Amino acid sequence: RLKSLQTLILEKIGLDELPPAVCSLTQLMCLVAIGFRRLPADRMGNLTSLQQLHLDTVVGRSATKDLVVELRKLTRLRRIGITFSEELEETLQKALVQSLCNLPELQELVLRSPSRLDQKGGTVWEDWEPPMQLRRLFIVGIRFLRLPGWINRSRLPRFYFLSLAVYVVGVHDLDNLARLPELSYLELVCFSWPPGYTVGTDGFRNLRFCLVGTTLKFQMGAMPRLEHLQFIVYAGYWSSVEDDGVPLEQ
Repeated sequence: RLKSLQTLILEKIGLDELPPAVCSLTQLMCLVAIGFRRLPADRMGNLTSLQQLHLDTVVGRSATKDLVVELRKLTRLRRIGITFSEELEETLQKALVQSLCNLPELQELVLRSPSRLDQKGGTVWEDWEPPMQLRRLFIVGIRFLRLPGWINRSRLPRFYFLSLAVYVVGVHDLDNLARLPELSYLELVCFSWPPGYTVGTDGFRNLRFCLVGTTLKFQMGAMPRLEHLQFIVYAGYWSSVEDDGVPLEQ
């Protein structure tokens, strides 16, 4: 009876397991599943019409591994929002990136997972070539060594939302971000920043929310749409973290 169903939203309905029959709804375009302890993750690839997928929470390593592999079959996905109970260590990140490479219509990617302070940076993400229509990237639980090189105006001209944790941010990274024409939300959590950054009149023209870890100097007329500014300045000196031979100092 539900074979033609296109939207399914199940939020805390009192079941521990998302019914496997959901994965037979091949015309489903939007699936929101919240509050389930178990998911038929190894069958999610059957939902080939999906454009929007929101799962909270994916529990267990087996389900996590199955899901990141099955995602590559959902080639029509435009919006992904997934909360994982497991840490996305490097092998899982690699499988996830391989799946993302097969999603040419992706516009929004929101991922949440646990993390450790000593977790390696997500260097495997350099292998991803996101589609030009990607607009929103929000990742919690993966700390990148550096900002991915594909975050620039030529590759992502419509990019408007960025929230990442990074080990090192350089002046050139901030320059690239400043040139993104539609960027309106910027949140970067980072261990190592330049001692300051000057915002010119031609940078961050549409930015409304800004959270960074260094002091900003503004030329007259800079950031004309800014509504919220938050920055963290570390007093003193520390260099307790090192990743792949790169010392991180503040």
